[in-house]
Amino acid sequence: IKRENNYLTIEWADGHKSALELSYLRRKCPCVMCKSADLRTPDGGVELPGFQAKPMDILASAPVGNYAVNFRFN
Repeated sequence: IKRENNYLTIEWADGHKSALELSYLRRKCPCVMCKSADLRTPDGGVELPGFQAKPMDILASAPVGNYAVNFRFN
């Protein structure tokens, strides 16, 4: 996993690469608070404010179970 500008790039064991924009990851938050949010978009994401004072950033990450990662955003 590498951080490149506003993306996380993951190179999988089979050689496939995925580039995921940070705002996409944040919008797709699966936590209970976000899942029940009134601000869900038609694609199931969380609506983020249009203007942010700071660029989106990952402050911390931690493994969850055997195959998930929890990201904490600013």
